[in-house]
Amino acid sequence: MQLLKILFIIILIQPIMLKAELACDEAEEYLIEAYYSNNHNQAKAFLEKALMLCPEYPEAHNNFGVLLEKDKQYNQALYHYQQALKIKPDYIQAWLGLGSNSNCLQLITIKKLKLRYNHKKN
Repeated sequence: MQLLKILFIIILIQPIMLKAELACDEAEEYLIEAYYSNNHNQAKAFLEKALMLCPEYPEAHNNFGVLLEKDKQYNQALYHYQQALKIKPDYIQAWLGLGSNSNCLQLITIKKLKLRYNHKKN
């Protein structure tokens, strides 16, 4: 009886797992399209589609982070680098992106502080 229950659960879960795998396969196609795209906005759209299909796709999160960083959307880029690392902790490119992005955020903070200081000084 116990074995029958286990087999029944496996039969129920298998189509769900297959559907998720197919979605991630399709997401990989969007990742490739984004990589070869010469249009920055189109590449972002491809990566957004990839992440909608497969939210646990570290390469899509990382590449989207790179494009967001280029757009100076540092907080959003930070989120995607962190997501990539949450999924794949040893992902070197995401660690490098996180470091680069964090450096940009620090420079912006320093510039804002200097502006406030100079404004108060005058």
